[in-house]
Amino acid sequence: MKRLAVAGLWFLLAAAPAGAVDWAQGQAGKQADDLRIEAAVRGSVDYRKLDYASTDGLAIPAYLFRPLNAAAPGTRAAVIYVHGSQHGQFSSRNVPRVADLVRRGYVVLAPDYRSSAGYTQAFHDAADYG
Repeated sequence: MKRLAVAGLWFLLAAAPAGAVDWAQGQAGKQADDLRIEAAVRGSVDYRKLDYASTDGLAIPAYLFRPLNAAAPGTRAAVIYVHGSQHGQFSSRNVPRVADLVRRGYVVLAPDYRSSAGYTQAFHDAADYG
């Protein structure tokens, strides 16, 4: 068993068989990175993680970043921030670029599209390579 600390809480992770993908470990790592994202932007941008439904109903997780100062709906330009790699993911490494865009007045949506790392095997396998 492996132990992982996330925000002061300890989780026990069972070891995966040799050669197998450890989905629980990937999800725990993603959750830990989500906490780093939240901490990095706290007080400087309006942030939340959300899900939206794709055309086939699959829930797609995404990160929404907005300037703290309120603006009338529909008056801000938006950027869709797409991470690289089919099996990549939005991570805390991307926060400085996103925060800069938000400081310039943009709303930023950063989706973790189907097959992004750090979620379930079913989400990973939902990739459409067609």
